[in-house]
Parts: sequence; C-alpha cells; structure tokens
Amino acid sequence: MSRVRIAILQLTMLCLIFLGLAYSSPTVRAETVKPAVPQLQINQTQNVYIDPKYEYALSVPDGWYIYPTPNNVLYGAAVFTNYDVNSLENFHTLPPLGIKIQIGVGPLNKSLAEWANERLTTETAAGSSEPQQLFASRILPIQVGPSLGLVSVIAGPNGYTLAEIILPRGNDEVVSIGITTSEKEGRNAALDLLKTFSVTGMKNFNPDATPISQQIREQIDLLEDEVRIQAPETPLGTCPAGTFPGNEAPSSPITLWMPFQEGQRWVVGGVGSFYGNGYHCNSNNDYYATDWNRSDGASSGSAALPVAGGNIDSSQVTQPPCPNTGYGCKVVVNHGSGIETLYGHLSGISRTSGGVNHWDQIGAVGTTGNSTGAHLHLRFASNGSSHCWNNGANCPNGEAPLSPQSSKPSPMNTQSGAVTLADGTSYVSNNKQDSGGGGPSGYTFCANENQRCNFSGTKDVAYGANGSFNYKYNISDGIDCNNSTFGDPISGVGKACYTKDSSQTGCNPNPDQVALFEHGGYGGNCQVFNKGDYPNPGAMGFPNDTASSVKVGGNVKAILCKDDNY
Repeated sequence: MSRVRIAILQLTMLCLIFLGLAYSSPTVRAETVKPAVPQLQINQTQNVYIDPKYEYALSVPDGWYIYPTPNNVLYGAAVFTNYDVNSLENFHTLPPLGIKIQIGVGPLNKSLAEWANERLTTETAAGSSEPQQLFASRILPIQVGPSLGLVSVIAGPNGYTLAEIILPRGNDEVVSIGITTSEKEGRNAALDLLKTFSVTGMKNFNPDATPISQQIREQIDLLEDEVRIQAPETPLGTCPAGTFPGNEAPSSPITLWMPFQEGQRWVVGGVGSFYGNGYHCNSNNDYYATDWNRSDGASSGSAALPVAGGNIDSSQVTQPPCPNTGYGCKVVVNHGSGIETLYGHLSGISRTSGGVNHWDQIGAVGTTGNSTGAHLHLRFASNGSSHCWNNGANCPNGEAPLSPQSSKPSPMNTQSGAVTLADGTSYVSNNKQDSGGGGPSGYTFCANENQRCNFSGTKDVAYGANGSFNYKYNISDGIDCNNSTFGDPISGVGKACYTKDSSQTGCNPNPDQVALFEHGGYGGNCQVFNKGDYPNPGAMGFPNDTASSVKVGGNVKAILCKDDNY
C-alpha cells in the first residue's frame, strides 16, 4: 500500500483538533520530500498526528515516517521514525542517525511503579535456553507534558539502548513510549519531540518530577552508564552470515500456507534472516524461523495470517501495550502434531484466543519490539523447540548441534504450488478461504490433517477439502483427523476436520418407522417417517438426491426406488 501525505497542522492548533483526525493508511509521510539520510534536527514545521485508535497527539517533524496503530485490531502500537522502515536493509539495526519511537496503550490495574517493574522484568527476560542479553536500570520519575511518569533504560549488546517512558492515562490505562536511537544525540532529538505529546486523561504532574530538559537527559545518560556495564559487548545469540537451505531438517508434518493474503508477493529471508543466520540460531531456540518482507515495500500494516489452522495460545499472546523489546506484539498458534508458530513484531493483534483457520487475520505486520524494519518474524517450532541437530554433527551454519532436530516450515503452498522455501526468494500467496480450507455448510474448523480433533460432547465430523468430504457421525470426545480414520476423500491436497453438533438426536425409528439420513453412515439431517407411500424425496422433506442412508424398524420393510412415483 502506498504512502500518503497528511495535512500540516500547526502545533498551536493542538487543543482544537485533538479529536478531529483519523488515519487509515499503514504508512504516513509527514512531508513530501524524503531526506537522503535520517535527520537528527527537529524542524520548525510540525505535523500533528492523532492516533486513530488511542487518540493521543504528537507533533511530528517534516521528513519523518508515521506508522499508525491499525484500526482493524484489538490493540497495537504506533511507530515513528526518521527513516523508512519498509526499505531498510537490516531488520534489527538502526541506520546511522536513526531514531525509532514506539507508543502503545494498555490497561493499568496496579500502581504505576508496580506495573513498570513488572514490565522491565518481562522485557529483559530470556528464554529458558537463551542467553541473558538485556539488562534494566533503576526507575526514575519524569514529567512529560502535563503528566508525571517514570523512565528507565534497557541496555544490550553492540551499544543497544532503549529508553522507556511510562505514563498514566486516567486511573486505568498506561502509555508506554520506547525510544531507540543509534546515537545519544538522536535520543535528545526524540525527547525534544516528546515535549509535544498529549493525551486525554493524563494526570497532573508532580512538581517534584523532572521535566524533559537537559537534566533529565543527563539522568537517562546516567541510567545507561549504570546498566551498560552489565550488558555483553557483542550479541550472544547471533549466527554466521550465509545461506543454509535446511536440508538436515524434515519437512513440516502439516500442510502450510503463506501467512499473507492471496495475491501478495513476499520475500522470505533475503535482507531478513533465514534458517541459521542472523538471530535465527540454536542459541536463541529459533533456528528455523524466517523473516518475511513484502516485495512492493508495503509490509507495514499488511494482514498476518496463520500458516495453518489451529488454536491461539492465549497464555503466550502479548498483552497491551506492545513491548519495546523482543518480539514486540506477538501471537502464538498451536497447530497440533507438536507444531507451534509465532508471529512477531506485529503492529497490532486481531485475535487473542480460540480456533483459527489459515485464512483468518491474527494481526498486522509491523516493526514493534527489537525490530528496526517492517517484517513478519515467523517462528516454526516442533514440540517447543526450533533446533538444528544434524545427526549430531555441526549444523550447516557452524553452530554446535542441539537435540532434538526440528522440522522446517516447508514445503509451503503458494500460487506456484507447494514449494520448498529458499532464502531470498519471493513467492505469491494463495491463502484464501477456499484454498484447501472451508468445511461444509454449518461445520466449524477443528484440526488439520494428521492432528487430533478434540472436542467434548457428541459431534458430526467432516474430513476433507475443496468440497470433497468424508463423514463420521455421533462421535464423542474427539477423533483422529487422518486418512486412516476417514479414508481419503481427495488426494494430493491438505485436508482438515470440521465439526458441528450431532444431528442424530431423535432419529432412531421405533419398530413401525423408517429414518432417512442426509449422509451415508446415518449422519447429517434426518427425519423419521411412519408407514406409508412417499412418491419422491420432496414429499419426505428431502431435496432430490440428498437422502443417502436409511434405518428401518423391525416391523416394517422399506422399498427405495431410483425414480419418482415408484
């Protein structure tokens, strides 16, 4: 989607227009002239941005880029940069003089200090098998505009520094502002910009708090110096450069689809990371992750879809506001067969629980968290791990092997058919509702092929794809979704199980009755009939050619004729 211009509104109009603007474009340029390199200076002309979801206001300089909080999500975050995140050639490194500001809003159900401490713990936590790379400072009070807030610093390898400002909004919401810059001068420029930040419901500031000034800059510098000594000099979880095709890994045990809407062309790897390179390492438990960016440069704001049907793991979905570190806003989907996928750096989250089909939107692509360029991080894990074992030999990228060996997210369905993913290659998505998905009318997705379709109670279950299904009826407490159980209704494509409440209740004839069923095996819609003559299916409440099986009471005989009128 192309960028659009926004009207220039002078800062003096801020109070008058606070509720007056809305944005629908995923990317907004603050002015028409693109700077050759990122600019540190805050220009005199200011453009007032009103967030379409959270209605805060920020005056943004000419030449900056605005990536609004998406409107079609449950929650998310906006990002402001002095460079184009859709054209960056490295997704985790700021360009020289680069500035990134991330702003999100979330619920506040405890004191601001308690919330800030828990937030820092979450943002600096490492996974169970990952090295500790981020360290948090102590927390100091700060004044931003009319509000009292808190500020802290997170430090990491290669000079990575994040200044995080936390502000209360009313009594039950919190605003998170994360500032990442490649130089300290950039942080000063970002703090100057935040002098214009305003939001409804902000509490009056404490006169003892330090306003944004040279003094608070010095305090942030002090916090950085204090915490910097704890951070490693170089990243502990990066891998060697190179292209590693993943031949050592087995293919995915489930059918996969590109995680984007039909017709969109996306590049996997390339300027982002692929198997075993960049941050996709054994040491990060992320070896078979892939980064995706859109070929037309419109990654930010694009819909993110699951690669297969499954159930969202609500315990792992990021809670608002989106973190300023790690995966930022993320969604995790369990697909059965031990396969779990994570969708990271989202600008917004659309689903937080329940079952999803592979064509359902779960979020919007963005650059939240530890990301400087818009992309989708797709983590592919088998039984909780994303490791290269390579039969005990060193992995293709030179890392030591780590057991167990994980599957790779390949082959993947595209408009060119099922393909083996190759680093730096672009593919066109064919992910849509009828692309191997979509059950019979009235049925709901339950599980993909070779998974367990779990449910309680009694259900009718359809298994198949593309309008071809085999059925099991009156099934209790789940069923295996595979060809062995159902037979193969359509070969060569991925199939799935779909369920609906059992329709057989009341369709058991007494000794003097006959019951007709819509599907073979006594399933589907059914009706019970007394003895009599019925000249055609219509007279029995069935359209022609829809009665497929019959139950006959012990005292009667049923004669079924090929044509109407006997």
